[in-house]
Amino acid sequence: MSLFALPSPLGRPPIAASSTKPFGLEAASVPAANGPVVAVADAELCAAVRRIADLVAVEVQQVDVEVLEAHWSRPRLVVVDVTVASQLAGRGVTRRSGVVVVSAGDDDPGPWRVAVEIGADHVAQLPEAEPWLADRLSDGDAVTRAPVVAVVGGCGGAGASTLAAALAFAAGRAGRRSMLIDLDPIGAGLDVLLGGDDAVGARWEDLSDARGRVDGAALRSVLPSPASVPVVTWRRDQPGGATPSHAVFAAVLEAGRRANDVVVVDVPRRLPVEPDLLSRIHRLVVVTPARVRAALAAGRLIAGVNVPTHQVSLVVRGPAPAGLSGDDVAAACGVDHWVWLDPEARRDEQEEHGVPPATSARGPLAQCCQVLLDDLSATDRVA
Repeated sequence: MSLFALPSPLGRPPIAASSTKPFGLEAASVPAANGPVVAVADAELCAAVRRIADLVAVEVQQVDVEVLEAHWSRPRLVVVDVTVASQLAGRGVTRRSGVVVVSAGDDDPGPWRVAVEIGADHVAQLPEAEPWLADRLSDGDAVTRAPVVAVVGGCGGAGASTLAAALAFAAGRAGRRSMLIDLDPIGAGLDVLLGGDDAVGARWEDLSDARGRVDGAALRSVLPSPASVPVVTWRRDQPGGATPSHAVFAAVLEAGRRANDVVVVDVPRRLPVEPDLLSRIHRLVVVTPARVRAALAAGRLIAGVNVPTHQVSLVVRGPAPAGLSGDDVAAACGVDHWVWLDPEARRDEQEEHGVPPATSARGPLAQCCQVLLDDLSATDRVA
């Protein structure tokens, strides 16, 4: 079975449960505003919802109908069955969004009628709707997610991949759980930059089944982790790796956000930036040498990417043959925030010997990464 397959909860023996506390938990007196709230009277259906929530690592809160009625507008997501929905309708609750009615899969129109009465968004007929319900529970999960830092070169050969690897490595050294995602299918591989070209683990080719909610901890455990940094990249023994689909990329990225403190994505300049990535990034780091043509190219790239300028950080690589300053390059690029990066002594030699970038905490590369990480500290975990 695939790591990312969703086994059928209704295909397992039901969990022993009472009619009032199907989850074996004390019923809450006040439902949480964030996260899914469940009020399901049918023991088998309730056990099925619980198993689905367990499979996608979402914590649900069990309440009874009286508590749910008293706090009807509070929870972000409410899951009820036909019995509870009918009771709520009989008590005259107002219609609201964020309500799902679960039922056994049959042609009975009853669930749809009561769903309309309470304004439910959807009727999930199990077991057919299990994948849909898993995604919906994930959407209603209140778990905070790590910021995403996308690194891209403002021109060819700017050193964006080296900075991306250094940033993930520096975050790990500072005690943050980091994950590195490689989006360059024909590159040498970020695992090589981290000194782990022979590291064992799953690559993009092995993650083609990833869909919807992927367990972040499970993903971390199967990835190659050179220099203690989990890396998502391609196999080098299979030519012409394909860019992952939007669904696979989104599933892997969100899993990384749930299980880490920072996710770094290396974005190749020659490929269009993924829309799924643009909608999730917290910081776009553009790397450019301190040269006139490079600065102009970086400016065009930034202008063509739909990211607010306050989310863009410019890394300006010295030396500057014409004496350009960081302010000069930033002005040409139309951004305010920039970090200067001096050349790192012996970096080329170290890379040839598999030494991870930013290994020296006092080196220019490590210092640059520290500035970028400090910029994230004020909003270290984002919704």
